[in-house]
Amino acid sequence: MPNVKISEGLNQMPVSCCTKAVLWSFFAVGISLSNAFAQTIDGVSAATRQLYPDRPFRIGLIELSDSHKVTGLVAKSVKELRKAFYPYQINIQQFSSGDLENAIRNKEIDAFIASSGFYWRMVPFGARDVATMISRNSPDPNHTSAITFITSRDNTSIRTLADMQGKRLSASYPTAFMGYRIGLAEIASHGYDPEKFFASVTFNNAPGIDPIAQKVLTGQADVAFVQSCWIETLPKEKRDQYRVISPIKDNVSACVRSTAAYPNITVAVLREAPAGAAREIAKVLLSMPIDENGEHWGLATNFQSVDRVYKLLKLEHYAYLREWSIKRWIAAHKPWIAAFGFCLVLLICHSFVVGYLVRRRTDELAKANAEKEAVERRLQSLYERMEKFRKANTVSQLSSMIAHELAQPIGAAVSYCNGLRLLVQNKTLTEEKLLNSINGLDRGLTRVRNIIEKVRSYNKGNVDRDQKLNLLRTVTTARDSMSQQLVQALPIEIRVADNLSVLGDQLELELLFNNLLSNAVTAAVQTPEALVNVSAVATSDKVLVTVENSGKEISESDLAQLSTPFVSERGSGHGLGVPISMSLAEANGGPLKYTRRTAGGLIAQVTLRSVT
Repeated sequence: MPNVKISEGLNQMPVSCCTKAVLWSFFAVGISLSNAFAQTIDGVSAATRQLYPDRPFRIGLIELSDSHKVTGLVAKSVKELRKAFYPYQINIQQFSSGDLENAIRNKEIDAFIASSGFYWRMVPFGARDVATMISRNSPDPNHTSAITFITSRDNTSIRTLADMQGKRLSASYPTAFMGYRIGLAEIASHGYDPEKFFASVTFNNAPGIDPIAQKVLTGQADVAFVQSCWIETLPKEKRDQYRVISPIKDNVSACVRSTAAYPNITVAVLREAPAGAAREIAKVLLSMPIDENGEHWGLATNFQSVDRVYKLLKLEHYAYLREWSIKRWIAAHKPWIAAFGFCLVLLICHSFVVGYLVRRRTDELAKANAEKEAVERRLQSLYERMEKFRKANTVSQLSSMIAHELAQPIGAAVSYCNGLRLLVQNKTLTEEKLLNSINGLDRGLTRVRNIIEKVRSYNKGNVDRDQKLNLLRTVTTARDSMSQQLVQALPIEIRVADNLSVLGDQLELELLFNNLLSNAVTAAVQTPEALVNVSAVATSDKVLVTVENSGKEISESDLAQLSTPFVSERGSGHGLGVPISMSLAEANGGPLKYTRRTAGGLIAQVTLRSVT
């Protein structure tokens, strides 16, 4: 197993050196235990089978400035992920915010653990969240992370957010979402310019919250931004040294805060991750129990609050708002512009209202008639365009069928020619054999000629679908025109009355039944009790033709897929396609419908017009 690169994560914890040493030991023991466990696991999990075998799964960890509780949960999560992904390796590397962003842009990692603010910035690069950290104090994953404004207990001049204006601020670092930008967004939401709000800002630029808060006690700052619930972790004597500014207490969190609450630390998977990795990570993290510190993983459903932070601060993808534009000027002076516009509209309306009332009654009827005529013209034009498109689409579909259908008679003609050539070479050509070959060639070429004439009739728009056809002869011709391999594979039982006639186009119906029978035989021969039969039931004005075949059981999804253009169950991709067959059926009188056969297989039913 590879070494884990978390060189700086525990150094960010706001605890003493001794505590850090203990936590380092805890983290090292956790990783060792996970490695030992991984070596003894028997088998490979389902998720790891989907991972690339030639490289480790790469996870980036942003520098965390949260408490040891968070670091502990991350360490436990790493351990559990190693178990789930064994025997494949997981490489964990810690990055600064900028370095992690570069790694994502360069596709050097598969997943990352960072603040919700960082995650939201990475969404355009294919990041998708799979888990969000939840605490006991803030059970709602959408409202877990917030900032508390604090000052020294002795500083009685600062009690509200407005009192902080013009004061000195102590914060973590400029790009910290949960340690700095949330606070600025709260200031901006109250109508202040966050960049001009404080007299000065001192950044700690190092892990830990204690040094940030300490500056208000030493007089180096007047206000400090600390993460919510931090002050509740202090002993009472230290907690009494601070006072919360503009405190918010509600049922969102058990901790006092000064800002709105946002999603917490988020685990996200990138589009470069192997298939199945996101599901496995989510399954592992969401199944972890609540730890002793009340930390666990959940799912946040709303990151729009995070997006609002960037919009308020005009950062990241909202940086364009910092540039002057007419649109921004209008937005800044919207109330005055709206008032002026309203007055102007009133003046214009007052000037034209009398004339409008006079003209309305005389123009109303003419306008309505003009609109009606225009709508009728548009509808007629649309109908004509749709009709042309339908005809063009039909020609395109039938072209594919006709090309498919030409292959059989041409192939038969080639076979007869090759046979004649062999008979001549072997000097065994007799008058009978010659006559049989000529008749076979004549049948094939006649069929080719008929197909070509059909194509010409489509181009001319001259298609006669009112031909009186003998249904039995049509179905028999369609069966005989199938490939010899299919004809010999399975006998087709045809139960159609000899005197039953329908209206339609001869070639189109032959092509329709040829496709239905070919598909039916192909599916039926794969079953032990193979059968294909054709039956017909006549009513006063309709004839219902049923093609039934045995086969494997068809699922609802497979049945629905039958209507997908140019999808064939054969897997070769060269079938005529059910949609084309449906078009032929509808062109000749009625729909083509498919239903599942109880014993396995398929039932196709075509409704044709009967001869009255």
